[in-house]
Amino acid sequence: MGSLTDREIIKASDAIDKALASINKNNRGEVSVRILSLVRNLNDNIAEKIWCDIHPEKPCSVNKVGKEFINEPSYRFIGRFYNYLGKSVSHFTPTEDGAERLMLKYYQYVLQLKEVMKSRYTYQIEAIGFGNWFNICRAVIPERCISELKTAYRTSDLELKKLWDDVRKMNEDNVVLEETVRNDYSHVIDEDIFQKRAEDEIILCLNYNGLYGLNNINKLLQLNNPNPTVTLGIWQFKIGDPILFNDSGRFELLYNNLKGNHSRYS
Repeated sequence: MGSLTDREIIKASDAIDKALASINKNNRGEVSVRILSLVRNLNDNIAEKIWCDIHPEKPCSVNKVGKEFINEPSYRFIGRFYNYLGKSVSHFTPTEDGAERLMLKYYQYVLQLKEVMKSRYTYQIEAIGFGNWFNICRAVIPERCISELKTAYRTSDLELKKLWDDVRKMNEDNVVLEETVRNDYSHVIDEDIFQKRAEDEIILCLNYNGLYGLNNINKLLQLNNPNPTVTLGIWQFKIGDPILFNDSGRFELLYNNLKGNHSRYS
């Protein structure tokens, strides 16, 4: 990442991340104003980088290229964000209250920009950090609207409970990465994924798409299943495949996140 555009992308992304990490109830307005001054630069430079890749024969200036993405189905959100920013950021400085509301609206676009950089290029700009979205919500939403769930019921493992608690708090001296590595909660993807360690085993991935995304890992694990394939539309199933129900309105006895296995087809 040696070009000026690349350096601007990283600089804007890092500045936004630091601002998000510092937000609290007392400075939320000030921090929101600071972030709004940075997102236009992030969007414009990512737009220019992608545009130069997909349309090298159509050069366009960095401050105008964003609007061209309205006609690019895969990246239309960049064009929408460009238009929103043109109306709300370019010609005036928003009040702190106004900046807070805009940040809640624009946060999804910042996430999409980071995701497209991760999926399109071999490098990625840093993800927005654990829990920053919740910090923003807690700082902006009235306390009467907040109901915080602090008790973990899904495990009795004290180390895992401590990790969840540390992720929630994210103090300056947080040891989330150290705990994740020390307890083998995070693991480099290799042939170990084919070695079943427990009956109720789950592999978590950072995203759905990409080489190391959930969809691809799921295909690799299914290929390791020796049973015959049954095709239903675009989906393929095998006896022995694990199942996670996430849309069970058809069945009264099934509920979301219920787990099971394919045992037979009829």
